[in-house]
Amino acid sequence: MNLAAKLAYAQLITHRRRTLWTILGIVLSVSMLTAVFGFAFSGFEAFYELSGGQFRAAYYTMFMTLAGMLSLIIFTASVIVMSNAFRVSAAQRMQQFGILKSVGATKRQITRTVLYEGFFLTVVALPIGVILGLAVQYVGLYIANILLQDINRLDDIVEIGFVVAWQAIIISVLLGFFTVLVSAWLPARKAAQLPAIDAIRLQGETKIKNARPRKHLLVQKLFGFEGALAAKSLRRDRRNFRATVVSLSISIFLFLAASSFGAHLAHAGQLVINPVDADIIIEWHSNMGSVRENDDTTRIEFTPLDLAYAEQITARMRAVEGVSVVAAGSTGSVNLITGGSVPAAYLNAPFRDYVDPDHTQDAVGLRIFLVAPDAQTYAELARAAGVPHGSNILVNFRRIQVDERWTEFIPINFNYQTLSIVEWDDVLEVPLHGQLRGDQVPNTVLATGHNSLVIIVPYVQAKTYHWYILADAPIDVQAQLTDIVLDFFPLEFLTENNIRLSTMNIAANNLADRALMRLLMVFIYGFVGMLTLVGLTNVISTLSTNIRARRREFAVLQSVGMTHGGLNRMLNLESILCSIKSLAVGLPLGLGASYAIYRAFTITVDFPYIFPLWEVLACIGVVFIITWVTMRFAAARLRGGSMVEGIRGC
Repeated sequence: MNLAAKLAYAQLITHRRRTLWTILGIVLSVSMLTAVFGFAFSGFEAFYELSGGQFRAAYYTMFMTLAGMLSLIIFTASVIVMSNAFRVSAAQRMQQFGILKSVGATKRQITRTVLYEGFFLTVVALPIGVILGLAVQYVGLYIANILLQDINRLDDIVEIGFVVAWQAIIISVLLGFFTVLVSAWLPARKAAQLPAIDAIRLQGETKIKNARPRKHLLVQKLFGFEGALAAKSLRRDRRNFRATVVSLSISIFLFLAASSFGAHLAHAGQLVINPVDADIIIEWHSNMGSVRENDDTTRIEFTPLDLAYAEQITARMRAVEGVSVVAAGSTGSVNLITGGSVPAAYLNAPFRDYVDPDHTQDAVGLRIFLVAPDAQTYAELARAAGVPHGSNILVNFRRIQVDERWTEFIPINFNYQTLSIVEWDDVLEVPLHGQLRGDQVPNTVLATGHNSLVIIVPYVQAKTYHWYILADAPIDVQAQLTDIVLDFFPLEFLTENNIRLSTMNIAANNLADRALMRLLMVFIYGFVGMLTLVGLTNVISTLSTNIRARRREFAVLQSVGMTHGGLNRMLNLESILCSIKSLAVGLPLGLGASYAIYRAFTITVDFPYIFPLWEVLACIGVVFIITWVTMRFAAARLRGGSMVEGIRGC
């Protein structure tokens, strides 16, 4: 072993704690690379098999491109984090490098000393990282297959197998080694270029700029003498704290971006797919084509469903174990007219711009549904609207596709109007007693009215009636629930009265949508969580090393009268200032990414921006906790030592 390797090995042994944190960072980075490429190969094999052996090149390109993009993110974040660890190591050895240079060591030899550290760390961390990455891949695929069980239970669609691809291991090992090499080379090159005399005097890492008296006086006035010391310490060791700020900011950015992606994806999915919270839908549909002539009017006859019977059917269904039911009947499509149509003054401005862009009409015709939910659901909606039983409730909500974009409108300027509903030659006056937003109403009730305007009423002559059923075992209970309806209305009655009774088991589609969305979010949050852990290793290592390196400073401060309480206040203020700076950088970046994701979704879907309030509050709390706990834990390990030994640097 040459001298450079011996010096590197001695440095790793001497600073075991920092060595362990650096190894952990490398292990996490390599494990992420291994897992990402492992997922890519497993996904490729699953889709290739699902396609029946077709589109091999297309699937391979798709999955490898995705893995390459993710590995680029991992590489960038890991270099930022690990290069700081090697920079801290090089900074602690600056005097040693200066002495070596003074006795003839070359820049190349100094650089090799730091690179040897990276090599030794890589030799230890790479095998562990590969094994951990394979474990993450196995656990991730196990979770994925659990989430896909809901789909496969209804239709054996796909199961993702655990594939140990030697290509994935080789790629992750090479990328991991290259990541550590680049991370070590950047600070090694800088350390090698520092003149020997500056290195011996420790003038390379810590630089003191001209003081700002007014700024420090303001800080001292607000936070006392300890506050001024904390501010000066952050300025003096700005590189260490800059690395901490960068790591925390990246974590904040990734977390807000991932959470916003999930929230906007869920909302966009509801608009585009329009899912219904039901596994089974049983539909009674009367309007089946029986016609009669009435003077000059041809109209369709129908047999309305008696809501008393409907309530009995609903009660029987709810008695089935593992079943919950929301039911609703409606008039079907009718025209909403006041004096021929709706006065334009009733319409909200954006909605009127859609239905009457030139504002040439004094009144506009609309389609509405009168919807009577089951008694239990109606009572819940009346309570939500704050109206008594028997009231008519406007669902002030329309979802319309405009220029290939799904857009939500509040259509009516609600003012307790009375609307005249005309169907054929029948006119019904409907006073509105309250209103609800679309998100306050079960989507099953809204689905009854599709994309028309819905008024919830306590009773209606129901042309159509729907039972929306959630069931633990949809396939097992589907026939049983259909038989309950047939007990009340035999097939002969349905045929004679032109009534269609249909049963749709939509569990497969709904479960597929939910399972795939959960699977996507599990992968995203897992990826972000692993990257955040890589960053946290840097934060903890940097802050802990910085506190230990300032042992002499703390001893000097205590020798001139500063108490342990004063030191604690100074460190608390440092953690607060560091956290504030991290949040000042990370939150705008994260919120910017959140809004950019929202704008990407609104290319095809129009909906309001969802501000990640709780996620922002969580970031604020977690960042303050991490910096405070790390600093206090590192400072606590310095207590009990001799003040004289501390001043000597022992």
